[in-house]
Amino acid sequence: PIPSQQEFYFEATILNKGQNGIIGIGFCTKDANLNLMPGWENESWGYHGDDGNLFHFGIIEPYGPTFTTGDIIGCYLSFKNNTTRILYTKNGVNLGIAFQNLKCIKDLYPCIGLRSYNGDIELNFGHTKFKYD
Repeated sequence: PIPSQQEFYFEATILNKGQNGIIGIGFCTKDANLNLMPGWENESWGYHGDDGNLFHFGIIEPYGPTFTTGDIIGCYLSFKNNTTRILYTKNGVNLGIAFQNLKCIKDLYPCIGLRSYNGDIELNFGHTKFKYD
């Protein structure tokens, strides 16, 4: 799990968006249904590449640009100042706060959903330099 009361960041490079580009990036609890995309239920939060929308508990909110092959999507989680929030980056540009004041007391984990035939993603948890600094 991600240590609470800290900051956590990872990046996903879209090596191949696959046939339809249905990709979701975010966070989930250990109780999330991993057969669903991030954000399709209450135990997860996600930003989806095919439409640029945010998802949580099945609720859809417009957020940012779509993403595709070659893009690098960053996912940041902060527990600072007793406020839990998530923001995303695209190719090194901060897209702003996506979710804040998360009502979650469970441990969180990075979460990726890929429902696109031949899709391929590479994750960076800090073993190489991040695109977003």
